[in-house]
Amino acid sequence: MTLPGYKLASITNVCKKDVRSITTATFKDNNYIISGDFSFYLSVYLIEENSSLKLIKKFQAHDGTISCLAFCPPNQKFENGAIASSSFDKSVKVWDLESLVDPKCVDVFPIFVFFGHFSQVCFVTFDETDGTVISSGWDSTARIWINEDDFFIFSHEKLSILAVNPVENGFVTLGSDKSIRLFDKKGTELFKLEEAHSSPIRTSIYDKTNHILTTICNSGFIKEWVISNSAIEFKSEIKTSDLFLYSIVRNVVNDKVYYITGGEDKSLSITEGTNKIIETIHVPCVIWSIQITKNEDIFLGCSNGNIYAFTKSQERVASSDVEDEYFESLSKISFNSNTLNSIPVETLPDCKSLTKNDMKIGVATVAKDNDTACIFAYSVGYEKLIKIGIIPSTPNVGVKGPDGKIYDTSISIYLSNNNEPLELYLKFTDDEYIIARNFIIKHQLPMRHFSVIADFIRQNRPKGTLISHSQSHYFNITPPAFITANLFEQNMSLLKKNNLISEQDIQLLSKNISEEWFSLASSYILEKLPIHQSISLVDILRERILNENSRDLIAPDTLCKLLNFLLYTKGLNDQSLLTTMRLTANSFKNYADEIISQVDLYERFEFFGSKFERMSPKTQISFSTAILNFTLYSIKEKEKNEKNISIIVSMIMKSCSEETAFIRLLLSLGLILTTFPEFKEKAKNVIPFLKDQLDIGLSPDCTMVVSNVIRMIESQVSFSI
Repeated sequence: MTLPGYKLASITNVCKKDVRSITTATFKDNNYIISGDFSFYLSVYLIEENSSLKLIKKFQAHDGTISCLAFCPPNQKFENGAIASSSFDKSVKVWDLESLVDPKCVDVFPIFVFFGHFSQVCFVTFDETDGTVISSGWDSTARIWINEDDFFIFSHEKLSILAVNPVENGFVTLGSDKSIRLFDKKGTELFKLEEAHSSPIRTSIYDKTNHILTTICNSGFIKEWVISNSAIEFKSEIKTSDLFLYSIVRNVVNDKVYYITGGEDKSLSITEGTNKIIETIHVPCVIWSIQITKNEDIFLGCSNGNIYAFTKSQERVASSDVEDEYFESLSKISFNSNTLNSIPVETLPDCKSLTKNDMKIGVATVAKDNDTACIFAYSVGYEKLIKIGIIPSTPNVGVKGPDGKIYDTSISIYLSNNNEPLELYLKFTDDEYIIARNFIIKHQLPMRHFSVIADFIRQNRPKGTLISHSQSHYFNITPPAFITANLFEQNMSLLKKNNLISEQDIQLLSKNISEEWFSLASSYILEKLPIHQSISLVDILRERILNENSRDLIAPDTLCKLLNFLLYTKGLNDQSLLTTMRLTANSFKNYADEIISQVDLYERFEFFGSKFERMSPKTQISFSTAILNFTLYSIKEKEKNEKNISIIVSMIMKSCSEETAFIRLLLSLGLILTTFPEFKEKAKNVIPFLKDQLDIGLSPDCTMVVSNVIRMIESQVSFSI
């Protein structure tokens, strides 16, 4: 029985890290899936009749992440067929297919190994007409391999070449520089189309019959191009995502072309050409790689280490237990964004009232389920709405001024000759002197207040200010603290001195942050160097991650994986912990939602907090900064902050070697108690300690913050200048 759409067929766990690439292969009437992962392993699976996967063998194939796989059917060069693998270890390897799929063949060795790229290799394919191996990488080159010692080079001026397609009279290259280029077989550039996409072009497929090249990019577009002998012409486009697309396959049914794409948004889209989306399939993870078999089953290589299979055949649908596991994993995905979090739950329709008519294929709908805001999508295969995530409840962010504008905060200023406070509304990026001047003019105040008000704003903006409103007590702080010193030269000199990094990689790392920059840096951090040596690269990254465009260049899930790796590395010394916490603190600027949902910072804060007294002063500052930023961005989540408050109180009462760290912990405590006054009881035991600190003697800034926290806990809130 054929279903109206796709249902889950199987879930196969391959490894603990990402499955980066998968390919299908056929040998002696059997069909196989071969996967390459972040653990450097190739895994070979037999596709069984119900589309479940049976492991044939698994072995380490490279010394770095396996970035891409390709299948070559039997030909004169490879009589059994072949698999090519590319890796971040800068190599390309070709494997005899029979050796891979034969269970009796225990030791598998490559039949060719190609070294020549100066940096990570991100793509590999075959010219199926003659078995020629083609690769491209971050060194801005594509290479056509004649043999292990001989190759043609096609180059771009800058950035990586992410993919190459053989065409009738040459090759098409796709670049991170957003260009598509046409080369002849001798390497002469025939045509260059700049700005073919608005973002880096990830990969492509080519229809030789109709001369149509189809490309995907980081901004979620599919585009079709007509390739001629000397030109590339735009044909059509469709947008299927707001995030990175990583993989595309083409399927032709009854002369109709369908594209299947997936990527960063954890969903797979099936489009009828570039006309419309006809089906979406959701998974609880990033989709790195897609393959479709002759029976139209779809296989996905994903970031959670799984391969998911989907089918339109009722005979191959997964068991109810596996389906339940799948739906449960979808329902737990947390979507955090200011837009979604600001939707009042009470205004949402009940999910039970939704019908198919309320849903549009390819578009999710927000509804409430037991007073929780959730996201639902219509499944064509299951012919029903499925829950694909939840939206954590949050309070409104910002303060509305009398002019109707939204400000970051407001300050109540008491003057000696006024009985009522004067409200000053400001944005955190405003200049304090301009704010003070405008405030004095508006309220016709004597100019003697000018420097006092400006100093008050400046001193309290980075540290915290206590203000009074008629209904609530607020402990408002400035934006998160970021550690911005640029220590690139110092860190690079350490790496050079110890011969830990190649000259070519140093040149790339000296450039502005980019997708290639991050991938190279993370490959050293995750794979090539022990933590105490790679920490210099982490220190460079924590400064570069503040770039306002970093989110467009570095996928959030990828950054979160790196943070989890660092935070859970055993035996971090003080310097390593210092730098890891600096990166954690700075990452909140552009990745706060994902860090809160994907990194268990509470557990890590609890673990490292037990060692707080033994940390160096600098490490105490970086640790308290990470806590402050976490508190600021997660202030909407009551459960996290109820747990966090005990850690903060515990560290406040320990020995702080640095007053800055002490103040930032106090600011975190004040912010939590402002939002959740019911937690004040949990913080009362800190009052005697804080009063003792006042008796000992603190700086004016620290005295102010300590006094404000004490008054807040005791609910005696006032402030005047």
